[in-house]
Amino acid sequence: MQNSYFVWDEHSDQPHIITDKKFKEEQKKKFQSEYLKMFFLFIVLEFYLTLTLVA
Repeated sequence: MQNSYFVWDEHSDQPHIITDKKFKEEQKKKFQSEYLKMFFLFIVLEFYLTLTLVA
């Protein structure tokens, strides 16, 4: 199964840059809840570490 969005460059070990803006927006929306979880976890950890280092 060939996915046209992830075509590998023949001269390097990197995929070609995805230029389809519609595809990028769909992927961002699909994983938006995961981004929010990471953001809130980061905030909680920063707050916790700040309190433990100050005390």
